This record gives sequence, structure tokens and C-alpha cells, in this order.
Amino acid sequence: MVKNPQFAISLVVAWSILLSPGIALGQQAATSSDADQRGSTQSAAASVDPSGTWIWEQQFGGRSTERSVTLSMESGKLSGTYGSLDGGGGGGNRGFNAPAEISNAKLDGDKISFDVTRKFGPNEFTTSFAGVISGDEIAGLTSVNFGGQLRQSAWMAKRIVANFTAKADELVAEASSTASDKKNSAANPALAEQTSGAQATDTQPASPQEASLQLKIPEPMRIPSPGESGQGPYAPQAILPGGIVIPLYPADSPELNAERVGEAEVYNLSKDVHGRINSIVNIHNPSIEVHFASPSMNTGAVVILAAGGGHRTLNVGTESADFVPFFYNYGVNTVILRNRLRSDGYEPSTDAVRDALQAIRLVRKHAEAWKFDPQRIGIMGFSAGAELSAPAAIQFSEFDRESNEADDPLAGISSRPDFVGIIYPGPTPFTRNPELEVPRNTPPAFIASAGAGDRIHAIWATDYFSAMLRAGIPNVEMHIYGNGYHPGDRGATGGLTHRKGIPFGTWQYRFIEWFDDLGFLSEPGMQTKAAKDSEEFVQQPPRQPRRRPN
Repeated sequence: MVKNPQFAISLVVAWSILLSPGIALGQQAATSSDADQRGSTQSAAASVDPSGTWIWEQQFGGRSTERSVTLSMESGKLSGTYGSLDGGGGGGNRGFNAPAEISNAKLDGDKISFDVTRKFGPNEFTTSFAGVISGDEIAGLTSVNFGGQLRQSAWMAKRIVANFTAKADELVAEASSTASDKKNSAANPALAEQTSGAQATDTQPASPQEASLQLKIPEPMRIPSPGESGQGPYAPQAILPGGIVIPLYPADSPELNAERVGEAEVYNLSKDVHGRINSIVNIHNPSIEVHFASPSMNTGAVVILAAGGGHRTLNVGTESADFVPFFYNYGVNTVILRNRLRSDGYEPSTDAVRDALQAIRLVRKHAEAWKFDPQRIGIMGFSAGAELSAPAAIQFSEFDRESNEADDPLAGISSRPDFVGIIYPGPTPFTRNPELEVPRNTPPAFIASAGAGDRIHAIWATDYFSAMLRAGIPNVEMHIYGNGYHPGDRGATGGLTHRKGIPFGTWQYRFIEWFDDLGFLSEPGMQTKAAKDSEEFVQQPPRQPRRRPN
């Protein structure tokens, strides 16, 4: 019984056509004209293009293998190469699986046939293929004389790669010819009048760009999509392959909006880069997505990524996902934070900051199981995301006191980041209150922004840096670049992008230098310079600020 009805219908049609007088399987033409054309012939009645790579499954000796034939049409002649997709076989039968040129290739309308001659030990044998082309499928039969017996079996092939190059060249040539004709017509009005009738009935592409649109391009695969809304809390999905996604809070946490926690997130996908998530909104069950460094390179360091987006969207493309492979190359683990947004009804200075501090606690909770160093966990924020990383550097003690209930599964775990990244930031706590107290154990910070071209963000960056400098916090570094703009301003890009070669496009390498200098890229388990310097600073008596002269 044939399980696939479409396959069965195709075979019935193929049998009826192939057994007609026009096609005879297993028989070789004996005329001298056929012999002269052996290897590549085509009937003038050809109406389909078989160009491309076709695959099918074949049984031989109790073993199933995938076979392929790559066909092409050149100068009106059909030719091709037959092969195996399993690496060419092995043992003493390499000739059986080795690539072979097809012969007696014929195309008559939608009917195709060709022979393949292969070696099996010391012997050669020829398999004849004949079928009917329908779109990207061929349904037909194979015939081979093996051991003195004629054996026939069904042949069902699918085209997986079209011959785009040859078709593109053909269409572009037509377009160029059309452009040339138009130019000649403009120079010779008489010629234009003679050919105007033909042009009216002969439609051709006007340009190579239009010609390329006629090519058949496969649909993109594995486009990410969010989960579905439900009665219980929404289950966030990984935005990159291999991500481990964990909600920040228990399902019954008072932090969550019970009326909306079941709503699905909304992805804003790139229209130009298939499968790329530019941003996410409608986040009511905040989460982290964990990506590991290679065990052979793992430094134990972890960077939690807090994307920007003006608290309206979460721009996880350029300011989160792109950093996963970047940090991987330095043995650094990454965590993508999906925090709550103002556009969804939450307050960034409270709800989103609490999400960031909760993420640090959650990562530290699993540090041993995930092979993270619990003293190398930090957070890097971009633009609006820096409005999470900057407060996290000074508000961790207060958060830990408020989150120390007995029923809190993370009670007793510190939310202090071991470092913070503040990249082209929004307003920091010191913008609102320059005299805000700075804890003695505030972690080191790396700050970067464009300067005059992004003046307001540079000022906000300077607010934070100045507060740290006044307090004497060690290992705080700031880079303000003379050339550059905020992402989205005058076409400027963000994250890791090259920014057309300006120095601001290299800030991430300055961060790596700073990160390495503080010991975060050293062997895991060793005390970092950052931790040592912070401990020594805490033990020193506070300096009395100097009074400015009157």
C-alpha cells in the first residue's frame, strides 16, 4: 500500500506516460544518430527547465541512501552529474557511489530521461531514468539490467536547488539587449518605427534588477515566533538557538500583573533580514535567556545584556543577540534580559530596575550548575537599558533587604553586580540627584558614548562618571568619542556595528581591554583585580570632601 496519496497519483500518471510508445525503459537506441548525440541531447519540444539539483532515496542491498543528480541546460542541451549525498560510499565499491556524468540525456516537453553508468566491482552496469517533471518534482521509473534480469522501480525526485546562476545570466542578458535596443532606437528613429510593433508584443525585463525578480527563491526557514497566550503565565521563547529561558519570578509572585501575565510577547521582525528579531514588546512575564561560553574557553564571567528602546520597545537585536557570539569568542557567558516596559504599563525606575536586580540574583543562584564564577556577574545596559544597569550599581543593598522574605526562593543571594556597562545611557540616578550617596562597594563601571553628536547622552554619562570620581570608586573608565550619534539619529546604528569606521565603532574592544585589565578574563575561581581593589577601598576610611574656596 502506498501511504502518500500524492505520490501514488504521481506514479500512476508516470506509469501511463512512460509505458506509452514514446518512451521505452531499459532499451538503448541503436541508431547512429542517437549514438552521435550520446551524453547531451534535447528535443526542440522542450517546455520545462530541469536545471538544478534533484534528490531521492534509493534502496540497494538492504541499505537506504540519498542520491542526487545536478542537471543543467547549456546551448539547448541537457547534461548533468549523478552522485550520492552520503559522502561517496566506502569499502570496495567506491566506483558504485562515485560521481558519474549522465548520458543519453533527453528532454521532450515535460518528459525527461537519461542513463547513468557505474562500476560494481569489476563490472559496469547502466541504469536508465525516465520521468515526468511537474514543478520541482519528477515522478517516473528506473530500469537496470542486473544479473541478467531487468529490474524496474519507482523514481520520485525533488528539486532542492534551482540553477539560479544560468537563469539569472539569461535574464540579465535579455535585459541588457532590451536596453541596447532602446538606445539604438533613440539614435535611429527609422529603426524605432520598424521595431515598435515587435516591442509591443514582446515583453522583456527592463533592467537586470527586474530580471532577478523572476528567479524562484526558496522561502526562508526557521523564522522565530513567540509562544501563545494562555490561562497561565506566558512561556517566553528563546530568541537565539540554544538559549535557556527562565522567568524572573514565580508564577504567583506579586511582582507580576496577574491580569496580563498570560499574554504573549510580540516580536518585531526585520523586513530585510529574515529571522532577525529587531525588538520585543508586550513583556508581562520578564525572563532571562542564558547562552554559555565554550567549556574550553570559559572564564566564568557573565554579562547580562539590557537592551534599549526608549522604554517603548526592547531592542534585542543590536543590543543583545549580536553580543552573544561576540562575547563567546572571549570565553564570556551571556544572558539576555527581557524586562518590563513603560509602553506596557510599567515604571522603568522601579519595575524594570527590579527586573535587572532579580536577574543578577537568579544568575548567581545557578552559578555553580552553569559553571559561572559568582564573583564575575555583571550587567551592561544600552540607552534606556543603561537606566537599569546604572541604578543596579548603587541600589542592590536596598533591593536585597526588601527581597529577603522566607518564602523568596532567592532570599540571601546578593544582587550586587560585579561590574556594570553604561553605554550611551539615558538619565542616571545622579542626573536627578547629583548629591545621591554612593555606596563604598559600588562596582567598577565602563562608560561609553558619542560626544557632541549625542550631547545629552554624553552629559548623562558624565553625570555618572563624575559621581563615581567624587566618591573615589576604583576602576571606573569612560570614553566620550568626538564623532558619532545616538542610534537612530541621522541614520546612526548601535550595538556592535562598525559605524562606518569611526572610533566610536570600536568601543566594544575598549571594553574588552578594560574587562581583561580587571581580571575578568583570567582563569575562573581566581580573585579579580576588580574584587581586590573594591575590598581594599571599602576598608579604607572615607575621605572627607574638600571644600571649595569662597
